[in-house]
Amino acid sequence: MTFRCLIVDDEPLARDLLTQFIGQLPSLTLVASCPDALSGLTVLHTEPVDLLFTDIKMPQVSGIELIRSLSKPPKVILTTAFSDYALDGFEVGAVDYLVKPFSFARFLRAIDRALGRAQPAESTSQPVAAATFLFLKVDKKIVKVMLADVRYWQAYGNYVKVFLRDGRLLLATETMTHLETLLPADQFIRVHKSYIVTLSEVTEYQPTMVCLGTVSVPIGDRYRRQFLDAVG
Repeated sequence: MTFRCLIVDDEPLARDLLTQFIGQLPSLTLVASCPDALSGLTVLHTEPVDLLFTDIKMPQVSGIELIRSLSKPPKVILTTAFSDYALDGFEVGAVDYLVKPFSFARFLRAIDRALGRAQPAESTSQPVAAATFLFLKVDKKIVKVMLADVRYWQAYGNYVKVFLRDGRLLLATETMTHLETLLPADQFIRVHKSYIVTLSEVTEYQPTMVCLGTVSVPIGDRYRRQFLDAVG
């Protein structure tokens, strides 16, 4: 499995470092390295790209504006020298945020997250390991949520309630539709327009209801078949 990468950064040293790091991973291949967003946009419109590395603060068009201009953006890892742009990155759906200068070890963690969510343009090998955590916007902060700690998720208007195994409740700025694309399908299943449950938490189920211990969650008609398939 090879993931096709694009670098967009106005700093030559940053482009060189990313090129070096990408070259050390057999699962990644570099499509192009661009000095500005406009040339990067040309590549995105002509080449399949699975993973975009882009600086945020660039002349003429910023990395955020570049991402927002795309109807179907690839997975994005932001690279910037300014740590106060984290919220902007989160709002455009970036999978991770690298603050320059970053190490190869930190680069690897970002790649692990990206590969756990992404589907490559052409897949001919075995799938990579799924993501183990998400960064969610909670009360104007970016909070790391370990997926192993989550019992289930519930839609709440333009937010999502995150019910954790230790009894805590988080209210995150997220939509269920986007959240569903981020979660590993072998660990989580959507059972209703308003609920996603952790499969390992399911203790019993009926045609219209699934139980997570003492908690009961409804099963919607349109999700019943995929739930039954998931539990075998």
